[in-house]
Amino acid sequence: MFKMCGLSVVTLILLFIGQVFAVGKVEISSTEIRGTKVRFASIGSKVFDTVIFAIPGKETTIQDMTLGVYNAASKGGCSNRVKVITVDFGKTPYNLLGRKLIGELQLNVVMDKMVKKYGRGKKVVLVGFSKGAQAIQRYSLVHKITGQKKFLLGCASSWTFLDEKVNWKYGLRNFPPPFDVKSIVPHARKNEYLIVCGSEDKGSSDNSKEAKAQGAGRIDRAKSLLKNLASKKVKANMRIAKGVGHNAAKVFEKTAGKYICS
Repeated sequence: MFKMCGLSVVTLILLFIGQVFAVGKVEISSTEIRGTKVRFASIGSKVFDTVIFAIPGKETTIQDMTLGVYNAASKGGCSNRVKVITVDFGKTPYNLLGRKLIGELQLNVVMDKMVKKYGRGKKVVLVGFSKGAQAIQRYSLVHKITGQKKFLLGCASSWTFLDEKVNWKYGLRNFPPPFDVKSIVPHARKNEYLIVCGSEDKGSSDNSKEAKAQGAGRIDRAKSLLKNLASKKVKANMRIAKGVGHNAAKVFEKTAGKYICS
């Protein structure tokens, strides 16, 4: 793994996250690692029993993502016992497991380390929106979280279906090594998902034939993912935020509070 000043990249990320913990307001910090700008934000209680890890999409600022998730927890009645940690890897292709991010750093490695350090003995909620939701959904297929966990997915332009006949990244065929594709579905059955979209989220940034096979736009594709998960006996639900477009903060605030806090 790439080293900087004798420290691994993962260690550096954990150190920077530790410096941005805050109560009452969003604290933001950033660092550049091997030419890639990595940003962190945090808000929440000093004493917490739920830790929320979030990854925004390119349309959402790290501050809006953090506040949107925190406000959702507030509406759900648990903001006094949660910590929200948002990480943004910028333009790196962090939605691809098994691929290089920063040096040899991979998304699943970063997330596993973060959960181990800050989520030990706590309920863990992993949240993504748009591109960030793709990242979280794919991570959910290979994570090493052993305790209570939930996955909150905000509308994305395409998804990874649990289908070995469809090529990665739209399905499980040619799933990135070193993961065993036969273990993916049984692993997913241990998860719980909530998929949330705005009723006015009509667009899509993925116009490939594979994405179009999932539906006409983000809402249709989310509904198709829900059906795919149900067909594999994976626990999942979907909620729609009326009158909202492709806006992470508003979608989460209107749909996710009870899910985060329960």
